[in-house]
Amino acid sequence: LLFAILGCDRVVDDGVYAFSAERTELRTCGDAPFPPAQWEGEVQTFGDELQIALPTIHLAVGERTLVGRYFFARDTDRRLIANSSFHQTVSVGETPCPTFVQLGLSATTRGETSFAGVLRATYEMDLDAPSACPRACTWAVRFRAERIGDLPQSITRSGR
Repeated sequence: LLFAILGCDRVVDDGVYAFSAERTELRTCGDAPFPPAQWEGEVQTFGDELQIALPTIHLAVGERTLVGRYFFARDTDRRLIANSSFHQTVSVGETPCPTFVQLGLSATTRGETSFAGVLRATYEMDLDAPSACPRACTWAVRFRAERIGDLPQSITRSGR
């Protein structure tokens, strides 16, 4: 019975997704890198775990892959979270600032080919960062994502 209940919870299909920013929820540093209005990402699901590669928001956070999981729900749509932490130098205005970046996505599936939620990043500047760097910057963007195609053959499960 447990497997029958779990089977009703849908995950999104693997593939290339078009992300659209719907509105900015938070932006503490106007000069810090910020995602574009539209970008693409690649989603792969492995049971209750997933990876979301975001190669086209490079200017905002660098090319990153978020790793996360789906959470069980009573209805057909499921909550998911995915995140990544890394060290990167970001330009704030004209100043290169060494930072510890935390990038996270929280969303809910909308059927098998779309999901919507919030993508957020926090930049915490290294203690030895130039004095022109702010102490920290944060942004959060509400988005929706729709499947637009298949994964490139080189990264599909059959290609591994």
